[in-house]
Amino acid sequence: MTAWPPCSDAARHRGDALVATAPPVRRWLLLEQPKGWPEKILTSPDLVGVRARIQEIVAARAGRLLFVRRPGRPQPGGLRRWFVIDPLTRTESRGVWEPGAGLDEALSAFAAEGPQPDPVAVRLLVCTHGRHDRCCAVRGRPVAAAVSDRFPQETWECSHMGGDRFAGNLVVLPSGTYYGGLDPESALDVVLAHRRHAVAATHLRGVTTIPPVGQAALWCVLDHFGPGPLGSMSARIHPGGGPQVWRVDVTGHPRAAGVEVEVRRGILPPARRSCRAAEDQIAVTYAAVVTGTSAR
Repeated sequence: MTAWPPCSDAARHRGDALVATAPPVRRWLLLEQPKGWPEKILTSPDLVGVRARIQEIVAARAGRLLFVRRPGRPQPGGLRRWFVIDPLTRTESRGVWEPGAGLDEALSAFAAEGPQPDPVAVRLLVCTHGRHDRCCAVRGRPVAAAVSDRFPQETWECSHMGGDRFAGNLVVLPSGTYYGGLDPESALDVVLAHRRHAVAATHLRGVTTIPPVGQAALWCVLDHFGPGPLGSMSARIHPGGGPQVWRVDVTGHPRAAGVEVEVRRGILPPARRSCRAAEDQIAVTYAAVVTGTSAR
């Protein structure tokens, strides 16, 4: 049997770009689950009887389910918390659940349209799902420990969030901002910069409520002009000079009133893109370049 290198090592060696790799998510369901997670969390015995309902809501609401737990040694037993987060309105619902029961309220909130009833809290989720991909555990757990030391109330370990080869991965909620390629030191820098509204392009993967073309354009502007308030920036997408080319108008960066960006979609050659991959796979990529600016 071939001894493949860890997927995150291989991705770094190939230079796989982080740009525009945040998956689309418009509703989050976080279930506190302190004990071990199966490779695919929907196979968990604790979700017997509700799997089909969860899959239905995920499809209808562009939702994502994650198991979460506090970093460090698991503390099983007792009531577990759940959170439903709506990133567009920055609102949430919360409650408690028990394995095999008690998810009716959570699933109703997950399926509901519009805002949730409560003000949202900031949460820092770090993927540590080793049974899904060993890189998530090897690279993610030190990141989770470092971030938790600084921000203990906001930090959670979480199950697979996508993009194993970019481990360590971190998502900031409620905005749904994805960061990758992190180690403990860079993770702290990223979180502090995010809190200062000075997001840099270096570790940015994208924002889940923005389509990939827009993610690529925003990344390009941050890369070109330097860190900026990503949450205040916007991207208007227009057809470009071909079926895989777009013109994007970006506003909101403090160093330019408006920026025009050209984004091109491409395909990366086949490669082994996760530790558990049975075969090589292609991947979509986006290249972006600034084509015009107007000064502030």
